[in-house]
Amino acid sequence: MPILDELEVLDKVDAHGFTKKYGATFVWGQDRAPWDVRFCDRSIAAQKYGSTYQVIRSEFDDLLLRHAQSQGVDVREEHKVTNVLFSGDRCQGGEFKNSQGQSQKATAKYTVDATGQAAVLGRHLNLVEDDENCSLD
Repeated sequence: MPILDELEVLDKVDAHGFTKKYGATFVWGQDRAPWDVRFCDRSIAAQKYGSTYQVIRSEFDDLLLRHAQSQGVDVREEHKVTNVLFSGDRCQGGEFKNSQGQSQKATAKYTVDATGQAAVLGRHLNLVEDDENCSLD
């Protein structure tokens, strides 16, 4: 959770009321024997916090988005990315269509790919790989 502290959003996440988690139990391997992890035992950073959160992903994403917006980030919702803009090997922004179908362009010092499973930037850079350990029926 140091990243939430650094982004100055930890208090908002805590105030939202997500369930705190102090550890986890995993079942892995052929013998299927469960094993436990206590977060406070994992690292120096974890010892400071000692927990994490079980979040509702849509609410957590919205909380982070609204926090970024409150910090001056230019947030564009209901837009579809149509192209990624590069200068050499550096991403400079993107081209997109708004909800009315109008094309627009944005450039920035930092570009965040928040396209979810569409992974527009990842696909553009050929970084998307199928997970061999994932089975979908």
